[in-house]
Amino acid sequence: MKITALVHTRNEERWLEGCLATLTWADELLVADMASTDGTREIAGRYGARILEMPVAPIVEHVRALAIEQCRGDWILIVDADERLTQALPGKLRELAVTSKASAICIPRKNYFFEEWMEHILWPDFQVRFFRQGAVEWPKEIHSFPKVTGTIEKMKADPARAIEHPGAFSDMGLGLSKAIRYGQSETSRIDSVLQGPIWMYVIRRPITEFLGRYFGGGWKHGVHGLMQCLVLANYQFVAAIQYWAVNRNKEKAVAPKPLRRAVAHEAVRTSLRTLRWFLIRSR
Repeated sequence: MKITALVHTRNEERWLEGCLATLTWADELLVADMASTDGTREIAGRYGARILEMPVAPIVEHVRALAIEQCRGDWILIVDADERLTQALPGKLRELAVTSKASAICIPRKNYFFEEWMEHILWPDFQVRFFRQGAVEWPKEIHSFPKVTGTIEKMKADPARAIEHPGAFSDMGLGLSKAIRYGQSETSRIDSVLQGPIWMYVIRRPITEFLGRYFGGGWKHGVHGLMQCLVLANYQFVAAIQYWAVNRNKEKAVAPKPLRRAVAHEAVRTSLRTLRWFLIRSR
């Protein structure tokens, strides 16, 4: 079974070498580049990667399908430029390519926040990244789950056999700008879960995200955990507020005083419900 490793790039010279160094075992190595202007292509060339010309897109999902069509392997491994494989993972993937009856494999991912592995917040963060040729169709929505034809096998949550994501959050400025850019692409997700007025969602979603993440295990990471949970809550707030900005004229007007009371009620209600959920879960 031949394996293609596919990496998408857009000015990724900071991370790409560390990524490609863990993919040299693959039968085919492709770098799908979106018009990088830094040293990305030079690094890809040093590792013998075939470079695919990709149109510039706001999120990688828009061009992922184009790159997958050009992969020649029986199995395809998707890796982001700021990710890398643990030493033991390639051997396991080689084994699964021969023995697994599934169409796709869910691989656990280790996300980092300023050099600290967020074991108690974002682990194992399973990702469908290894799949048979022709078995997966990638939607264009941000952070969307791929459509798989056939069955999905989930690997054991073993830190020694995982994708590592050191670039998950290592620069505050880039992280916040990414939240704004990605938040603009969250419309379909919010549409599917929205209940009640948009302003209520803007209050409810960040509170739920922060309290659920922090008291669900984030506190074990100390200040790193607190900041990571606040960043995750901020992402939800940014996505929600951008959704409101686009759809605000569809909302019924609410007078200031009733809105003040409603906001206070919703903030307290959401906080109590989330904490109650945590306490029940912790028993």
